[in-house]
Amino acid sequence: MTRRKQSRTDVPDVLGLLLTYEEVAWLKHALVTLEGVIDAQPHSLPKLPMLRETASHLQKKLSRMGGQHAYDYKYKVPIAANEAMILYTAVWLFLVAVEHLPDSAEKQEALNRCLALHNRFVPFLGRSA
Repeated sequence: MTRRKQSRTDVPDVLGLLLTYEEVAWLKHALVTLEGVIDAQPHSLPKLPMLRETASHLQKKLSRMGGQHAYDYKYKVPIAANEAMILYTAVWLFLVAVEHLPDSAEKQEALNRCLALHNRFVPFLGRSA
């Protein structure tokens, strides 16, 4: 029996991730942090334009998710695996930014939200919590 090489079409690239309105709002904040990091990078990085474009696309997609269809559970916006990885990274960058804030109840709430978002993405990305 020969082993068949797996093609890209055999791997599903759309995740069945359901996000709450509140999670979408936090992800939008996280993407703003990611966009700030992207803008601070030297323009000579080869994949930077693609990352910038994808982050912008994700910001628009999250706006649609949190907009007029926020409470319509029949309205679905697919999230591809590469987009989920970018959102996951944005959450961690946001977590780092929050950790540098002065201690407060708001800081603790933001840390808890970031960790909860991390745990939502873990099953879809095959990472350990």
